[in-house]
Amino acid sequence: MITLENKATQIDDLLDKMAEAVQLDDTRYDRMKSSYESVKDWIEADEIFFKPYNYDVYPHGSVRILTTVKPIGKDEFDLDIAIHLKSNTPHTPQRIYAELKRCMEAYAKKHGLKLEAKNRCIRLNYAGDFHMDILPGIQENSIEQNKLKVPDRELGTWVSSNPRGYADWFIAKANLVKESLLEKALRAEKLPADNFKNKKPLHRAVQLIKRDRDLFFQKDDTYKTSSIILTTIAGQFYQGEESIFDTIDNIITVIRTKVSQPIGRLKILNPMNSAEDFTDKWDSEPENYEAFKKVCKSFI
Repeated sequence: MITLENKATQIDDLLDKMAEAVQLDDTRYDRMKSSYESVKDWIEADEIFFKPYNYDVYPHGSVRILTTVKPIGKDEFDLDIAIHLKSNTPHTPQRIYAELKRCMEAYAKKHGLKLEAKNRCIRLNYAGDFHMDILPGIQENSIEQNKLKVPDRELGTWVSSNPRGYADWFIAKANLVKESLLEKALRAEKLPADNFKNKKPLHRAVQLIKRDRDLFFQKDDTYKTSSIILTTIAGQFYQGEESIFDTIDNIITVIRTKVSQPIGRLKILNPMNSAEDFTDKWDSEPENYEAFKKVCKSFI
């Protein structure tokens, strides 16, 4: 731990160690990476449907933006993957979803995995605390290259999304600070930079906020607030603070102010795609919004 007299630096060093302790360990990360590469190779080898098309396969979510946390209790960690077909793919949402399901059913059978057909993705359940959500989508147009149309089974149509654009947005927000308080302290003491080049104050703040959320909902996760909502809010309210403590303090202060205002519920949109509302269920399931307000008020 840093031994400087500066108390703000000491607090940030402690918070950084706490965040490092709750993030995914190397063993879990390597296991997920191997599983991802195996699924990617399987899709790319699919002669029936996918192989002839021009597409990308890439991870998104917390792995992509460096905000992973270890699951606790009965929670599972999820690795989010997108199959990004280019805009000239002439198929219905039902066909795209069905072809991915067919392809992944064969993969699951070969590797002894359980497959779940979710509303917008196919889930592969691995033994232990890990599952992989695979989202198929077609690029909306040739200009906005990151925007996707993804199939929604319940609606029977396309919905708009932008997982890669979202990740780029969050990473750019985290990089608003060029050198964090800890990086400056380490440089002054001529100590190794550890992993601070990858984990900025916003990354650490999101990890700790997510862990606080996990603990709040540990006994009953029926209306547990999703990570994408907390991550988006943190990114939107981040002002480039150099300190982890100041980052968390500012984000929590703004969240509490927002949820206390009598102006109806908050609406959290994808910053890179206003057609994608991460909180669309809060209207039909107001219990989720009430739970969100409670967890926001519980943050310490």
